[in-house]
Amino acid sequence: MNYDVAIGKCIAISGTSIDVHVDSSIISRFMPDRPWRRAGLSVLRIPSRVVSAKRPPAVGDEVFLDHHALAKGGNAQLDLEGDGQFAQVDLKAIVQDMDPASSAPAATKSKPWR
Repeated sequence: MNYDVAIGKCIAISGTSIDVHVDSSIISRFMPDRPWRRAGLSVLRIPSRVVSAKRPPAVGDEVFLDHHALAKGGNAQLDLEGDGQFAQVDLKAIVQDMDPASSAPAATKSKPWR
């Protein structure tokens, strides 16, 4: 099963990469033992080849990545502090242990008693 994964808001697009502001849920995928609570600070620079073909990126919009491309792995750069200091991370970490079938079922509207 293939699906797209939302990772954050696009802040820049170049020919081969896309910069995305990511929150603590994505940071925790790369650094599970490090608590991180400063949303809007960290930047993930991803190669454009992993972006969803169905949902192309646009500055200011949510960025969606293709699950199959992420599962293959590949390098991206993470600027944790937002200070321009990038470190390599493996994109496979985003989808590791992710099971889309395990999401909560949709709420059903209860029927009133008659």
